[in-house]
Amino acid sequence: MMDEEISREKKENELKIFNEAVEYFNQYDDISNHEPLKSTEMFNSILLRDQMLSELNNLKELILNNPDSKISQLSTEEKEVFNKFMKAYSICPICGGHNHYYNLKKIYFDEDVSDLKEYLVENMNSREKKIGALTVITGIVCCGCFKKYLKP
Repeated sequence: MMDEEISREKKENELKIFNEAVEYFNQYDDISNHEPLKSTEMFNSILLRDQMLSELNNLKELILNNPDSKISQLSTEEKEVFNKFMKAYSICPICGGHNHYYNLKKIYFDEDVSDLKEYLVENMNSREKKIGALTVITGIVCCGCFKKYLKP
């Protein structure tokens, strides 16, 4: 009973926020129905509206591609592989810092990097390889190391 109440309240709150956004867009949708605005004010209003629409589209993408919902759809065997992947790559191979759980999930479920995921899954048990005198460690770098060493 308590879960149903919380769920109902959450849905009502989400609907309220959505309705407020729709009301905002309706208010500025047809500028000709309003008092004349200075050109810069009109431009700023249109720019703000466009930015908000863009952010709503981004939010829609995030909701539709939410890795958490994809985890629940995995089979027991696939969940084991997922959990091993998360554990194997939770530490940055450069600095030893922790990787963000969200970013690891995104890599695991992102179709655009499925080849990389397959390679990482195949090599998660033997991450260190000797190549001559060098030891090569396979891993996923943290955000800090990515910005410091890999970002152009």
